Amino acid sequence: MDKLNEDAMRSLKQLCEINAVRVKGYQKAVDMIKNGNSKKYFQIKIDETIDLTEYINRSIERSSLEKMRPTRIESEKIHQSQFYFTMAASSTNPRTVALSCQLGDKFAEKAYTSALSQLLSFPELKSILGKHISSLRKSVESTQEAFDLALVY
Repeated sequence: MDKLNEDAMRSLKQLCEINAVRVKGYQKAVDMIKNGNSKKYFQIKIDETIDLTEYINRSIERSSLEKMRPTRIESEKIHQSQFYFTMAASSTNPRTVALSCQLGDKFAEKAYTSALSQLLSFPELKSILGKHISSLRKSVESTQEAFDLALVY
């Protein structure tokens, strides 16, 4: 695999940070829901996020820019999606959890689209991120429906 440039590396690390918070937001949904189908829907979102994060981490490790100075994405700044996923994870109101997960996915889609533009010479990684962007778009539409089916209101 070619070396990732510093901007691409920073974007991928930001996606991993977003994904860590996304898992917490969706885990809150799983914990609140009693309906098996809706619970399964949210668990699938968690599993795909974990798988993608592991893939991104492997890509970062293989890029051999790992020796680059350790970067933490400006620790005092968080991405908008992280704000919404954190709100979902900390809420006890099902409507807030649903809306926060939807908004988090909407803003995460923007972060993924931005990262995609940094990865012109990484077709496999671009393909995986492109699939996840499509999944995020569907998730924005499906999350409210899954909560409605769960009858948590």
